[in-house]
Amino acid sequence: MPGNTSLLTEPERLEAIERFRRRHLHFYYFSAAHKFNNNHYKALRLKSTALKQRLCFSSSVPWQGNNGPLKAFLIEATIKWDMINSESTKAVAPCPIPFSEAETAECLRISGAQDHVDKKLEILRDRIGISMDAWVPLDMYDHAVAENQRLKDELLAGATEEERSLVLQHWPFDDHAEDGLS
Repeated sequence: MPGNTSLLTEPERLEAIERFRRRHLHFYYFSAAHKFNNNHYKALRLKSTALKQRLCFSSSVPWQGNNGPLKAFLIEATIKWDMINSESTKAVAPCPIPFSEAETAECLRISGAQDHVDKKLEILRDRIGISMDAWVPLDMYDHAVAENQRLKDELLAGATEEERSLVLQHWPFDDHAEDGLS
């Protein structure tokens, strides 16, 4: 647990407790795997496990017109192919997925930009007090609406006319009618 929990707001404190609980659970799971299922424990310790998990997850979720994250993980796999291959087999096999240098550079540039935007959106969601799918507890709705408007106004205050137009057109937390009519 962080040492400053008494200085945190209630939502921040609850988030810190949840993060601590999850980490604790992870270490218990890791320890139990070591004790009761050594093959599984060895698989968890492979350097490529996290990448393989991201690849499996990204390939199994709906892409909704955006296969960029999957492509970025595939490119990461081609870059780390020797490590992945050496953990799995003694025979050296060439990477079966070819990407050109230009395709690799462009995909990684887009992926980095997307990660940057995702982090900024997460900061905005946290400041407004909304969940990943933009839901707000009923008792927090008025606060979320006011904070959303305050942040939008703050951003618009220092914007050029072009930036202002883009913000007004693309602000991610504007209230929209469910049927898309307004």
